[in-house]
This record gives sequence, C-alpha cells and structure tokens, in this order.
Amino acid sequence: METHITKQPIIYENDKDGKPLKTKKGISYKTVAFQCEAHPNKKVYYSAYNENDTMLNLKAGDTIETDFIEQVPEKNYLVYRKPTEKDRINQALDEAFKGINSNAGRITKLEKEVEELKRAMQILAQKNDPLADHDEHIDEIPVVEDDGEIQISDIPL
Repeated sequence: METHITKQPIIYENDKDGKPLKTKKGISYKTVAFQCEAHPNKKVYYSAYNENDTMLNLKAGDTIETDFIEQVPEKNYLVYRKPTEKDRINQALDEAFKGINSNAGRITKLEKEVEELKRAMQILAQKNDPLADHDEHIDEIPVVEDDGEIQISDIPL
C-alpha cells in the first residue's frame, strides 16, 4: 500500500551539537524526516548512507510504500526502510498466493456446482427415459430362436 508525503521533508546532516552525523563505525549519513497521510501525527525518519539515495530528493506529494514504515519500540516516531529486492519478491509471492487461494476457493465451489448439475442431469435422464420405469419388470433377456429372429412375444412391454 502507498501513502503520500504531506509536508516537505527536512534533511538533517548534523546532530544537535552541529557535528556531522556518523554511525558508530564512522560512516557518514543524512537523516530525512517527513510526515505522510498514513501516519499524520508522527514523523517518519529515514537514514541515507549514500549521496545518490533517491530519498534525499523526496518532496511533499511523493508516494512511498507503507509496508516499510515501522514503529521504533518505546519511541514516538517511525522509521522507513527502502524495500529490498527480497522484499519485492516476497510481495510478488504474497500477491500470487492470494490469487491462488482465491482461485482455489472458486474451483472448489465450481466443482461442487458441477457435481450438483451431474446429479440433477441423472435425475432428469431417469424421468425422461421411458424404459427407466420398466427396468424392474424385465425378468429375462429375449432368447434368439433357431431361425435367428427375436420373437415379439419374448420382449416384455
């Protein structure tokens, strides 16, 4: 699912003491802070470790995927992480399985309807078969006489 950025994002390059943002390992990064329709009362933060990161160009009105916005435990803010190739594959698989499960339900329903139609056709066929009511009255099969002809009197009516 997607959501729109509601306010122009702010990019932080320095901490509150004015020092450039760096990880514990000394890697420089920038933080993008924004608000979106999906979470109107909270800020969402994203850490960009590359100068060419597209999130550094984020503007009000742009869209992002809400599946990758996560609550930071015991904090009043959210973080966004860009979807990876694995995330995209998992999303595609989820959609495919939803379709398969949906179709499986429809197929089961259609199979039941086909069985009901077969039963109804058998009932109709028995009602429309003139011999169906007489099957119980046939005691013996007509015998072929020596001349090879079946006698009418041999056939029960």
